[in-house]
Amino acid sequence: MKNIRYHRNCDEISIYSFNKVSEDGDYRHLVKDWDEYEEIEIDEIVCENNWKVIFDEYCRLTDDNKIIMFYEVHQDLMKMKIKQYSIYKLIEVFITVTDDDIMIKFADMFEKFGYPIDLKKGIMPEAQRLTNRMKFYQNAINVKEKEYNDLRGEEGEATPFLQQDVSIEKHTGRNNIDIKKTSAKKWIYIVKSVENGRK
Repeated sequence: MKNIRYHRNCDEISIYSFNKVSEDGDYRHLVKDWDEYEEIEIDEIVCENNWKVIFDEYCRLTDDNKIIMFYEVHQDLMKMKIKQYSIYKLIEVFITVTDDDIMIKFADMFEKFGYPIDLKKGIMPEAQRLTNRMKFYQNAINVKEKEYNDLRGEEGEATPFLQQDVSIEKHTGRNNIDIKKTSAKKWIYIVKSVENGRK
């Protein structure tokens, strides 16, 4: 198994990889020199910690609140959908469990997600209660999706990253920036330079 090295800041991560993690939640883009075709196993905890540092730095470097809000809302939405999917999958398996020790482990997992269960009430009633709670959780997802779509624009407006890319191309007359090699930090300064040139 090869030694995996991760991007740790906005100087190291390309704007392309930054955008991929932001929009898709794909932490594999935090791996240095990953070619997108190679199957790799990543350390989720390291990635989560590194991403928080990178995203916080990005927020400090940029003063475009719409971009910051867009990425934050998008990440919140992704986390909510992953949580919902995970709980539904846990429920599917939970209803098939017969071993008491395994049931206790499931109860611990539900608790970690913020949905405690009472094993004394029985598996099926608790599974039904959790399923009903997930239906209510869908309402929170719908609200977050509306917030995301409002930030994005009525007609599926381009993401802030794509808007910036087009703006730079329009300003310079050509696309001469390799987004896979340009760091997120350098990208911010290029965008600011283009915006200042318009004033």
